[in-house]
Order: sequence, then structure tokens, then C-alpha cells
Amino acid sequence: MDPVVPLERWPRRRGRSDAPVALRRVLFVGLLVAAIVLGTVGVDLYTDWLWFDTLRLTGVFSTVLLAQVSLFAAAALLFTAGYLASAFAARRLAHRLEEHAAAPDEDVLWAYIARVGARVGQPSGYGQVVTVGIVVLGAFLAVIMGAVAAGQWPLAMRFLHQTPFGTTDPIFGRDVAYFIFTLPFLRAIHSWILGSMMLIVTTTFAVYAVVSSYELGINLERVIFNLPRAVKLHVAALAAGLMLLVAANHWLDISELVYSTRGVAFGASYTDVRAELPALYVMIAAALVAAALMPFSAVAGSVRPALAALAFWGGVAVAGGLLFPSAIENFEVKPNQLEKERPYIENAIAMTRRAYGLDQIQEHDFIAEDAVTIDAVRASPETIRNIRLWDTRPLQDTLNQIQSIRSYYRFDDVDVDRYLLPEGYRQVMVAARELAPEGLQALARTWVNQRLKFTHGYGVTMAGVAAVADEGRPQLIVQDIPPRGDIPITRPEIYYGARQSSYVVVRTNEPEFDYPRGDDNVESRHAGGAGVNVGGLLPRAAFALRFRDANLLLSGAIRPESELLYRRGIRERVERIAPFLMQDGDPYMVVSEGQLFWMLDAYTHSSAYPYSQPRIWPPEPRPGETRPRVAINYIRNSVKIVMNAYDGSLQFYVADGADPLIRTYQQIFPDLFVPLTDMPADLRQHIRYPEDLFRIQAERYSTFHMQDPTAFYNREDVWSIPQEKVEAATVPVEPYYVIMRLPGEDREEFLLMQPFAPLNRHNMVAWLAARSDEANYGKLLVYKYPKNKLVFGPLQVENRIDQDPIISPQFTLWSQSGSTVIRGNMLVIPIGDANLYVEPIYLKAEAGRTEGGIPELRRVVVSTGNRVVMEATLDEALAKLFGGPIAAPVAAAGAGPASGQLSAGAQVQPGAAPGAGATQAVSPEAAALIRSAGERFARAQEALRAGDWARYGEEQRALEADLRRLSELTR
Repeated sequence: MDPVVPLERWPRRRGRSDAPVALRRVLFVGLLVAAIVLGTVGVDLYTDWLWFDTLRLTGVFSTVLLAQVSLFAAAALLFTAGYLASAFAARRLAHRLEEHAAAPDEDVLWAYIARVGARVGQPSGYGQVVTVGIVVLGAFLAVIMGAVAAGQWPLAMRFLHQTPFGTTDPIFGRDVAYFIFTLPFLRAIHSWILGSMMLIVTTTFAVYAVVSSYELGINLERVIFNLPRAVKLHVAALAAGLMLLVAANHWLDISELVYSTRGVAFGASYTDVRAELPALYVMIAAALVAAALMPFSAVAGSVRPALAALAFWGGVAVAGGLLFPSAIENFEVKPNQLEKERPYIENAIAMTRRAYGLDQIQEHDFIAEDAVTIDAVRASPETIRNIRLWDTRPLQDTLNQIQSIRSYYRFDDVDVDRYLLPEGYRQVMVAARELAPEGLQALARTWVNQRLKFTHGYGVTMAGVAAVADEGRPQLIVQDIPPRGDIPITRPEIYYGARQSSYVVVRTNEPEFDYPRGDDNVESRHAGGAGVNVGGLLPRAAFALRFRDANLLLSGAIRPESELLYRRGIRERVERIAPFLMQDGDPYMVVSEGQLFWMLDAYTHSSAYPYSQPRIWPPEPRPGETRPRVAINYIRNSVKIVMNAYDGSLQFYVADGADPLIRTYQQIFPDLFVPLTDMPADLRQHIRYPEDLFRIQAERYSTFHMQDPTAFYNREDVWSIPQEKVEAATVPVEPYYVIMRLPGEDREEFLLMQPFAPLNRHNMVAWLAARSDEANYGKLLVYKYPKNKLVFGPLQVENRIDQDPIISPQFTLWSQSGSTVIRGNMLVIPIGDANLYVEPIYLKAEAGRTEGGIPELRRVVVSTGNRVVMEATLDEALAKLFGGPIAAPVAAAGAGPASGQLSAGAQVQPGAAPGAGATQAVSPEAAALIRSAGERFARAQEALRAGDWARYGEEQRALEADLRRLSELTR
């Protein structure tokens, strides 16, 4: 072992110390890292500025950047000031510990320290290392704390530009704006200061330890109880600052009682107001007393006052924050909970209804007759013509096989909308043919093909919801490439879509692929104005660095007028421009005046509305969905976003100018939002009530339709979303768009509907409708069924279908014949004073049997009252259901004529076989087989109930033989 070298005998080197050399190396590496980081940030800022400039939204970019820089600078400077003041105070005060230190130990540890000190050089050189270390660490921490503050720019901007709500909370009497704008900002400030204080305290103690131990050679443990008064005052000041933050935390906790989950309803409860609130005031006083006694103890030279104050605060926190509220809850509230909590339940109901817009729902009674009459059907021709027979899932599958044309095109979604067609106001289904680069063959996935040639999708496909062509295929209103049909499309290119996509470069030397034609390809070049000009060296180099793609610099195909298109998905574009808006899950395509536009609903939202019951949205992200899940307890559909599919231009239209949040954002970004009245009239006709908002409101209304506190407390009338069978699975009924006539109205309109069932029951109790047509847009209506009458729910009708002696065996036969039976959505359509139930049935052949297994609409099940029928067309099903002609022309299904119209004089013979034409009589043999099949099915069910499996098998085999023969006769 090396001999111990006492500190006072350390070698004193002459000349230059090694410490400055090491410091210069550290500073060089630090500056190099900082240059790389700043260069990367600079490239991102420059390219983002170019991108915002193409959208004419540089004002949005500069507003956000200025807010972030201001917050970063203010926070970094504030932290640096506090940090350096405390750290250098500790650096200076640590030298006073020498006066109280004993002789240094001569043990192995200090021998090692002595050797390290000898290598470093003079103690003064080590002191330089400590000083530079303090500065470097402070700069690093300041950057972190500045970045944390910069990330809170939405809170700061909302606080500075807040708009009053005009509604006060029932406990404190403050405007709701205080809880939405001010309280979250104050909580963010408190959290930032607390984090800064913890860092300052930690680094301050570290400075004391490092300087005393490694620079002065003092054993800190030996002087910890004999500190100089100045050191004590420094430590006491830090402790007092922490206790002041504790008091501030209690003060914020008082306002946050409106988010309490202690009671039977969300928000401040009886216990919170009567016990927790006074306890918090006492805890604030105790924390302030403790903060004041910290410096007093340092001056007095005794820690007893400070410890006593801390003990008092801890006792109040335990007794007042835990024991006292618990005692009130258990011994005063629970024995008489309803009466104690009644006013607070009323608060939660009223505030939740207001926060979700449920207070605007108009309630009506629905007579709910046993069955729809033929007169009611004849009086609602437009409703019948617009019954949706196509579900989005089988239709999307079908379109991808018959209309995608090539593997590099794809239909990712099918949306429901309405258009004024030559035959009238019609509900349609629209799908955009977007480019799917992953569909390119492996040999074609070159940089030129992926970035310069295959740059866009092409056109849309549109089908009527009730129109069916030959062989159960959708009857297309717009189809093929180039698009042709009833609605002209003059600009079919889709450079900007709903799916996320990588960048492309247009207007280059390479012509862009449009679509195939025979053995050749049709090519074109973009007209310009859609992206960032990359003709110059600087933007090309910047984007090459951003995308880590040297081809942007090396390619000779890029010309001076070339433009780079990126962030081409509407979601990512909106997220970059307005990250404070929550996006709806279903952007949809609109054809307007020959051009293609994407429409996206966006929501202003908050999780800070007092007394409002929160929820997480979306509850379960859809497959492939990447939008973040957020907590909300206030939401408004305040913005309608329109994006041109060709040039990517965006418009943010204010749809709810009464919303205080959107009015606040309008003050922050005056150039971003425009009134809804500025939207072109043709586009306004395609605004629809958004699905996500409707789902949220329906889910909340299922409980908060109960406004009586007693009913709410006892959960007497909680509703739920009914179930249905879709593709052999039982799932909740999703909201669906319909064109129908509301009770008491004189014409049909475009609605979004949601049926309701009692909790844990399957019958229906009500249905909710959201109106979408411009004159009544946004109005919500709920129609309640009589409580003393049974109204079948979707699953109950599904079960009746499964028990039908004709329909159920047909499903079995199809399944055994190499086809998959796909049951579509069960639509509940109020007509007159009763409900009509409609379910489409699709057949999909096994892969390789019929054109790759394309779903085909083969049957339509219709039910009302106690009757259930299944026929090849909706016309036939309605005629059979009502036993007479249907005067209104109705769209056909299955193998009927493409026009799908049933004339006023057409008759359906009683007992018509499935698949028979509207006027075709049933042959005697077919009629006998139908009767035989029904009888055998009934006997099989009896055998099943009796447990006679042998007889059950015999009847099933005989039934299968009857159905096979019947199928042969009706082909």
C-alpha cells in the first residue's frame, strides 16, 4: 500500500496545471454535442417554417415558436438564477466548515483521495474543476427545466387569452374559466417550481459534500452537528421554500376538490366540503408556520422549533387529511348517504350534462305500436329508398377486389354521406382510392418509383346504400379509373389522404403515374402549389438531413420548380398545426364541384370542468389507429376541417362559436380559424354530426338522463348500448347514419342514430338522434318508449331470426355449401309509430371458389311486430311482410334487376320461395319442400330439447336434403 500523504503535504507543482487542459477537452466535447443538437433543431425549424409557409400559416408557427422560446428562456433564466445563487453560496460557505472540522482521517479512503488529489494538481486546480462543474451542470439542468416549461405553452397561452364561460361552480362561486384555464396553469407552475427546488436542494447538498470532502479534505459527518450559522441559515432557507410549496399545494388542493372521487358522484362531496376543506385550511396554516420557524431555528441555534412545526404539520395532515374525513364519511355520511349527498349529486348531474352538451337534448315520447303498418311505409318513400343494405366492412372488401384496379391502390375506409342525385336525396357510401406503396412489387420499390413516380391515389368509388346490381354486387354511382358516373370528377388525383404516408417530390423530370390503360400507363405532372419548393440547394440539403436521405441531393431529376410533399395524411397535418384539438376517428371524403376534399371533425376538450364525470377517449383504439388517448370531461365539436386532396390546403372552420375554448384559440391564432359561413355552400351540404362526439354523448346520456338525485343514486334507470350479431359475433350496436323522417316532421333528413336498452336487458327503451342537415344541424333528440310495453331490441330480433324454421336452416345450408354467411348490421328504423328492423345477409365464397371470395348481398331480413321474413330483395321482403304491394319504388337486392324498382302493381304470391322474383309463383314441389323443411326443423328442435340426439341427427340430415333440393329448384 502506498504511504498516506497528508493533505498539507500534497506536492505543489510549478507551472501549468493539468486541470485547464481537461476542462478544455470537456468544453470542446460539450460544444460539439451542443452544435449537433442545435443543428438538428435548426434543420427541423427551418423545414417546418417552409412547410407552414406553403400553407400560409407562418403566423401559427411563429406564435407557437415565440411562446415556446419565451417560456424556455424565462424558465431557464429563473432556474439558473436560483441554482447558481444556492450552489455558489454553498461553494463559498463550505469553506467555513474548516473552522469546525477535526483533523482529517488517515485511513485508506483518505489515502486514495490524497493520491487522486496529487494527480489532479494543486487544490486550486481542483477548485476550478468544481466551479466549472457547477456551471456545466447548471446549464444542463437549465436546458431541461426550460424544455419542460416550453412544453406547457398551450396552458400558458390559454391562461393569457382565457374567455369566461358564464357559468359558476356551485361550491366556490368561481367562473368555470378559472378551473379550465387558470387552475391548470397554476398547478403547472407549482409543479415546475417544486421540481426546480428539488434539483436545487439536491445539487446544493452535493456541492457542500464535494467541496468539503474533496477540496478541503473535511469529513462532513464530523461537522454535520456543528455547522456554522451561515450554513444553517442557507439550509433553513431551502427547507422553508419547500414548506411554502407544500402550503401552495394545499391551497391548490382546495380548488381541486371539485374533481374529488370520494362521493357517490364525481366532484366535491359532503365529506370534502365539511371535513376535507377545513382540514386543508389548517394544513396551509401549519405549513406556513413551519416555513417561518425554519430560519428562526437556524438563528436561535436550535432545531427544536422547526421539528415541532414539522411534527404539527404532519399531525394535521394525518388527522385532518385522513382520520377526520374518514370519520365523517363512515359515521355521518354513510348512515344517511342519499340525504347528505343529494345537493352534490345534483351538482354532478347538472355540470356533467352541461359539459357534454346533454342539457340541449330534447326529449319526446314514442308511441311504439306493435308493428309498422303498410300505410306508414307508403307514407315514407324516401326512408324506404334509403335503407342501408350495405355494411362498410363487406362493401370495403368488395370494392378492394372489384375497384382497386391495381395492387398499389387501396380502399382503407368506406364512409356514409348523402348527395342530391338525379333520382333525389340519396344516402351513399364513398371510398377513396388511395395509393398504397407497400403494394408495389419488390422490384418496383426503387427510390425513383416510391418518391418521384408513384405519388398519388386516384379517384373515388361511390355506391348507393340500398342499390344492388347483378349477383349481389353494389350498384356504383361513380366507378373505375378515370372515374365515371353520375357525379363528375375533374380533379381525381389524391396527393393528400387519410392514411399516413412518406414524402414524395413532384414536378420533376420524371412523369408521375396516374393509372394504367391497356399496355401503357397514363402519366402527368402536378400543377404546383402543393408542397415546399426544393429547387434550391439549401432546402434540398435541409430536407436531405431531415429525412436522412442523400438521394434528395444526388438525384438529377429534381428541377428548380420541384416541390416536396410531406405530412400528407390529414391527421398528421392537423396534429402539427393544431395539437390542442382532439380529432375525430373518421375523416371522410367529399366530392364537390368536381374536386375531392377530406372533411375531419375536431374537438375542443378539457379534463378540468368542475363536477363533470371524466372518461378516457377513445376507450379502445381501432386497429391501426395511432391517435393518443386523452382524459376528457368537457367536449365540443367546435371545428370542421377541410383539406383539398390535390394541393393539401387546409381550412379550419369554427362550427360552434359559443364555445369559450374555441374563442380562446381564436384569440391566440387569429389567422387560423374562419367562420363556418365562409365554407362553400356545396361543402356545407356534406357536414355531418360526428360519430365520436355522438358516441361520447350517448354513453354519458345512458346514465345522466336521470336528473332526479334519488333515481341517480339508486341507478334505477341506467341504460346501455344494445347488442347485435355481426359476422357470427355479438357486439354493441354502433351508431348509424340514416335518411328518415322524424316523428312530426314533414320531410326526411340525414340523421345519426343510437338505440338504447336497459342495463343488462335486451329490449329497447329509447333511441337518440342527431340531426345533420344544415337547417337543424347539431340538434339532439331522444325518443323514449313506454315503460309498460315491450319493444324488441336488435339482439332479440336476431334471436328470432335464429329460431325461424325457414331462415335458420338456410343459414346452415349455405355454411355447409362452402360459403360464409355474413350478417350485416341490424338497423332499427322508426317508421310511423313503430319500428322496422332490417338486416342484410351476405354470402362470401371460400377463397378460390368465386372470384376470391367477394361478399355478395343475397338476402334481406325484415321484421316488425311478431313477423320475420327473408327474401332476395328488400322489395320482396316488404311485400311479403305486409301481404300487399309497396307503392314506393324500393332498391333491390340479390339477383334482382339493377334498377331495383318495384312497380306499384307488382304482387308477391303468398309463400314465395327465397330467391324468387317479385311476381314468380311457387311450384307445388317447392311449396311441399318448404312445408317439409319447417316440420323437420320443428321436430329437430323438440328432439334437441328432449336430449334425443339420435332423432335430432336424423331430422337434421332429412332437413339438409330438403333444403338442398329446394336450393336447386330456386336457382
